[in-house]
Amino acid sequence: MSQVDPDLLADLAEAQLLEELPRDEYDRKRKERDERYKRLAELRAIPESDRTPDQQRVLDHTFFPIGEDRYDMDDIGIERHNNFYHPPSALHEPFKSLFENKPDVALRLIRNLSNHATEGWKQIHAIRRREMGKPIPVALEFPWGKQEFWGDWRVYSWGQGQLAPTALECAFLALTYWAFKQVEGGRSASDVIKDIVEGNKCLAVLGIALDLALESWATTDTTLALATCQRLWIYDLARHSQESSKNIDLLGYAWLSRLYGEKVDAKAYLDERKYRKRNVMQFATLFALNQDATLQAKFKNALAQFPAALPYEVEEQETDQGYTGHLKEEATGWAGLGDCANYKQSQTSYFDLHTQDRLLS
Repeated sequence: MSQVDPDLLADLAEAQLLEELPRDEYDRKRKERDERYKRLAELRAIPESDRTPDQQRVLDHTFFPIGEDRYDMDDIGIERHNNFYHPPSALHEPFKSLFENKPDVALRLIRNLSNHATEGWKQIHAIRRREMGKPIPVALEFPWGKQEFWGDWRVYSWGQGQLAPTALECAFLALTYWAFKQVEGGRSASDVIKDIVEGNKCLAVLGIALDLALESWATTDTTLALATCQRLWIYDLARHSQESSKNIDLLGYAWLSRLYGEKVDAKAYLDERKYRKRNVMQFATLFALNQDATLQAKFKNALAQFPAALPYEVEEQETDQGYTGHLKEEATGWAGLGDCANYKQSQTSYFDLHTQDRLLS
């Protein structure tokens, strides 16, 4: 199917995986409940002696709508209960075949899935605004234009193949696998980042894009946008600190051991990527000491703005003085990493920008 009609295959996958968004479901259920109450009121207005047996049975039926308006962070409009995608793998179909035969259609499919899920995530926050707050998007200026991305640590983790419906985890793992293979095959990291980021509103793709930048140590205007995003600093440092525990089977279910064949190889390939031992603070060094004076100056100026542009996730955090103080202290420390004057040069026989893990670790 991926060779005969890839667009139809992608449409079929969307029809299977995309579900009603939480706000649409919420409004539909509210409307149905209002209509039910209206109908009950009309039936009660009929004298008991004039009611039909069916009308009386409707009135005798007790209905308790407990919990039907509750939404958790998995209710994002993506099919949740599909064993076909479990355990998650970068080579699950239809993503594997689409990337092999029609990458542009695969990118379109994953973009539509992630944007739909992101809209669902936003709607859950709107429905539960009082307890969750109003989210603030991440706005980045790329060479091809300005984009807004929505999400938090949970959404960022989707890009790592975690904390999402399994079909969406597979989609992001497939996207990551394809992106790394593209760079490995000779394409520039910036070009691949544009492919996966352009038109996408999900914060998870920024995490994948930053992983590509860390893997390649590419310092360009495209990766500069990632390296100067303070929200990404928080998430990437958290990601880096948790890398060693990703494959620990805490519950003893041995899900990962149920992968087989090429899926095992694909997981090993992603597990062995260099970015897993690198983080954005190390990446900052490459910009601060960059030979391109323009790029170096842009990076320095961007990091100098960190204390004045704190990375709040929701609007309600802006009035929390304790949290603001914590963010400002952290941002002030990071701001100095953009100034080459804060670095000391020393002689070493290992100075190689392409293999400087030992220098930066």
